[in-house]
Amino acid sequence: MKKQAPKLIAISLLITLAALMAVAAWIPEKESTSSLAGEQGNEFKPDPDPPADDNEQETPPAEEPVVPFTPIPPEASALYRYTQSLWAEGGVELNGVHQTSEGTFAVITHSGKEGALNVGGKRTLSVVKLESDGTVSALKHLAGGDVYLDSRLTSDGLAVAACDDGRSYIHTLSLDLKSDVMLELNRFTSAELFALSDGYLLFTSGTDNNVYAVSDNVVKATGSVIAGEIFAVYDFAVYYMLVIGGISGYSVVKIDISDASLRTLSTVTIPDKQILNVSPYVENGVQKFLAVEKNANGVEVVKYDASFTVDEERVGVGLADAAEAYMNGNSILLLLHATSTRLYIIDGNLNFTASNSDLMRGVTSIHDCICYENGYVCLYSAGDKLTMCEIGNDGKTVTRNLAVTTSAAYLTRDTDGKCAVFYASDDSLKIIGV
Repeated sequence: MKKQAPKLIAISLLITLAALMAVAAWIPEKESTSSLAGEQGNEFKPDPDPPADDNEQETPPAEEPVVPFTPIPPEASALYRYTQSLWAEGGVELNGVHQTSEGTFAVITHSGKEGALNVGGKRTLSVVKLESDGTVSALKHLAGGDVYLDSRLTSDGLAVAACDDGRSYIHTLSLDLKSDVMLELNRFTSAELFALSDGYLLFTSGTDNNVYAVSDNVVKATGSVIAGEIFAVYDFAVYYMLVIGGISGYSVVKIDISDASLRTLSTVTIPDKQILNVSPYVENGVQKFLAVEKNANGVEVVKYDASFTVDEERVGVGLADAAEAYMNGNSILLLLHATSTRLYIIDGNLNFTASNSDLMRGVTSIHDCICYENGYVCLYSAGDKLTMCEIGNDGKTVTRNLAVTTSAAYLTRDTDGKCAVFYASDDSLKIIGV
């Protein structure tokens, strides 16, 4: 037994050494596996303060979220379909109202400090969108210009011209009022916008009328035409036709669309006549124009050829201190003001189809008139009260007196015949559904 002890000791040492080597080989493999598991799970915790990377860029702070506009519902009324009111301390000036199939837009000037019209008391132009049920669904405050010049619906959106002490601006707003593209121009203090099939024409007054052709919010051409009030603009694809009122007559001017300086192609002057309205129409496939003129002999309706050089037919209506004319494509509504307001309706053949010599007695001002296929709706003041009168092409009338006193008002009419009246009163923009 003593002779085998060294051998047993050697074997025991070999077994112990092998075990130690196995443990040593196993430990690094286990540590490596634990590190990978820790990166994917919860066992591994990285250094809470890793060394800074000089090439690493700071993440910019997140932008403040845009707070959506909260629609303002209308108020119920015992007299009207609805009433709506937006208050601004110091007063609201109603500049213009434009109706589309997507809603109605009111352009206002104010310096509100509270509520929806809160602009911190700074004089501001704002656009309000109204739904057919009287809900104010959107509101946009315009950043460029605090003096209103003009506004017009165009193929690019709602265009609003404004100025401040240094520059002039044309804002083009999307019909959801979420987008406002601003065109900045040299300062002018008067402007008229006229929509085209693509974009619009902008006229600014001076010795001549400076004219800008704008499309996709870019000035495509500039030029000038004779001075005077731009009464109407027609887009005939290869030229623009302008009707310009002057002191001793009016002019019909054609300008070249394709010319970068908007070169004048022709000018026809109609002397000693004030233009009240003009409308193109087609008779037996031939382009013609109906014009309503006022001169020393009274008011006349005239049929002109396409060049405005041939007076094909003329009919007299009567004398008047002042007159207005509206056209809906099927008839002409004439309002002649003297001691009372006389109403006449004339068809496209210049035949009198209706008249009323005592309809609008006591009219002090006509605020607005909506023309539609079957007639007209006039909004006017008689004495100190606002009155709305619907007039059919056959001369039949329906009059409604509104419990409103105002010096200026606008009218809209939906295709289903529902109307809305916009006016400013008691430091508020007020709207009533009729």
